Amino acid sequence: MVYDESAYLIGDIGATNVRFAIYLNQKIQKQQSYKCKDFSSIEKAIKNYINTELEENIPVPIGGAIAIACPVIGDEVQMTNHPWKFSISKLQENLGWESLKIVNDFTALSCALPFFSLSDLHKIQDKGKIVLKHPMAVIGPGSGCGASTLISIGSDFFPLPGEAGHSTISGTNPTEDAIIAILKRDNEIVSFETVLSGKGIVNLYKAVCEIDAVKPLKIDQETIVEKALHKADDQCFEALNLFCSFLGNLAGNMTLTVGAKGGLFLAGGIIPNIKDFLETSIFREKFESKEGMQGYLQGIPTYVITHPTPAFVGLKYIINKINE
Repeated sequence: MVYDESAYLIGDIGATNVRFAIYLNQKIQKQQSYKCKDFSSIEKAIKNYINTELEENIPVPIGGAIAIACPVIGDEVQMTNHPWKFSISKLQENLGWESLKIVNDFTALSCALPFFSLSDLHKIQDKGKIVLKHPMAVIGPGSGCGASTLISIGSDFFPLPGEAGHSTISGTNPTEDAIIAILKRDNEIVSFETVLSGKGIVNLYKAVCEIDAVKPLKIDQETIVEKALHKADDQCFEALNLFCSFLGNLAGNMTLTVGAKGGLFLAGGIIPNIKDFLETSIFREKFESKEGMQGYLQGIPTYVITHPTPAFVGLKYIINKINE
């Protein structure tokens, strides 16, 4: 195998999928995706990628930068919605790497925000305008609901990882109050992640069925969304409407909290598939509906990130900063 001091493995690890690539000479090469469930550990997943995907002309990495769906505090990492856990230092030692940077997946996403082109973004309802040098925020429902903020100081960017998805949810009308009351029967604490995630869409669907006195179908998140997009099922359609309402509520809360005049960005595995639905949904209304802050929020744009591997863009920035 050939080694190159400028070759890094980059990885984006969620609760369902893991994506790897090689970052070499400012280019991302040999992208590959796997199911997390197919490997008992992150180390085995990485070694499988290196041993099976790298050709003779692609150098073996001497370091890595990985975005992972969980808080990263200290050396021990435990994924939030998946069994993988590991020591960063031990993983680096076992792989024989000179360096290994592990960050929260939304930390990587926030680092990518300044580098997206217009073709990587879909602006919702064409409202608002980015104010340069102001904070930018990103949230994203997927297996969980991640969040992060990016601030700029001079020519540098600094991510502020957070867990806004785990903040406690509140209803804004009687229907949402009824949904939350149903969810409280099975959840000691109802957070935004309880409704803004893959399992959250299923939770919303079942709650809507209960309110409508309809027996729920045994269907997954993808089927609920598909039926909603095609208006093929009233309860699925209402569940996705509620999803957009709660998403707008959280997006507005986070934007106000961090002063995100640089824009609020939506990511994750669910959002790109429903970007057209968001356009006509209640999302922007709920985003702007904050007491005394409607004018402030009307001027702030909201975007869907459509780039296929946005975390990789952020990891490029992180590696380049390490090597400065």
